[in-house]
Amino acid sequence: MALLGTATVTAGSTVGSVTLATAAPAGTTVVLTVAWSNDAPTIPTIVSVTDSRGNSYTVDTSAGTGNGTVSCAIISARVTSALKVGDTITVTIGANRQRWCLQADGFPGFLAAVLDRTGVNHTPAVSAAMSTGLTAATRSANELVVACYGFGRGGLATSTLDPGWSGTAFVTTAAGSVDRALQMGYKTVTATGTQQGTATLSLPAAYSGCIATYALTELAAAAPEVPAFLPGVPVGTVPDVFNDLIRDPLTAVLAPPVFRARRTTALAVTENLVQAIAWNVAGIDEDPYEGWDSGNPTRWVVPDGWSGWWHATATVSLSGTGASGLILIPSIAVNQSGGGNTLILEGQEPLVATGAGVKLAAGEWWVYAREDDVIELDLYYSSESTITAVDITPGQECRLELVWDGV
Repeated sequence: MALLGTATVTAGSTVGSVTLATAAPAGTTVVLTVAWSNDAPTIPTIVSVTDSRGNSYTVDTSAGTGNGTVSCAIISARVTSALKVGDTITVTIGANRQRWCLQADGFPGFLAAVLDRTGVNHTPAVSAAMSTGLTAATRSANELVVACYGFGRGGLATSTLDPGWSGTAFVTTAAGSVDRALQMGYKTVTATGTQQGTATLSLPAAYSGCIATYALTELAAAAPEVPAFLPGVPVGTVPDVFNDLIRDPLTAVLAPPVFRARRTTALAVTENLVQAIAWNVAGIDEDPYEGWDSGNPTRWVVPDGWSGWWHATATVSLSGTGASGLILIPSIAVNQSGGGNTLILEGQEPLVATGAGVKLAAGEWWVYAREDDVIELDLYYSSESTITAVDITPGQECRLELVWDGV
């Protein structure tokens, strides 16, 4: 398990967000646990759960009906678009709650984690012994079990997971005697049976608890990596030859650098001017070598060791009706940052007379770029003052794909 991030909200709000301090690669199961103050003795209606990369979340279970102090929930997602440090996971509910605690955890290494059983403990008596309620017997032997507790801290109670459970320190708001807190715990089991989470408070407190189990499918064993030998240890020049003739060519064939991006949020553009497309975080679909940085959003930087020819395919688009004679031109620039009509552009510049219909223009290029060179997609369109933005309609966005094609 990897702790991805925690957050608290200490003023009435319908929104709570966790900013990730740890990345979650594609294939990770993310479990989000949340606790809220029960300003009304009902579980909040969860309107949506979203993240910066468009992954899909489900609310697996929640507890706190009739509880006048605290409610809690377990939410999960299978990451299909990798989450990066600085991305956010956001929960929106139907009515304000004064105090929130949120925690996101990542569970990598499984081909699938499918919800199996749940249990709840809505309104237990004030107690120092917390429990989640009991699930029905699990339906598969290998399962991940996640327990979630929300509790009041009127006496500044602290929590400890009982033996057999793992987790991080509890998360708490900072509002004195009206604090609310969240404790998450997990374990894996290898035999079917009922499951119940337990944890201990240092002082009796009002709480609610819930539990979810997930049937696990193990990943197949990964193919062994081609070893990288270090020069001079201990066989002289053989490592250099091995790396040059075997490791590096295999890497180029099996895992060449690639960059795929779309502009999915509003972007202003200007007529009669070559201008670079700035990519947004949610539109970065693939960038395993991390050549893109939000600090310079128009640029993709060629990674170290990957000088060579790059195959580029791209589309530019405009939003609005436009005149019948409108012309739209996409182009690729290498080390020509900043836009402007004096840029030296690469290869062809496809000129597309789009007219008043859907305004898309696509092109294909092979460009040579060295490591640390900057590659950008540029857009130009002819006089049309009514058009001031790119099209962000799904399927019609500005987009760029770069794939290393050889030396």
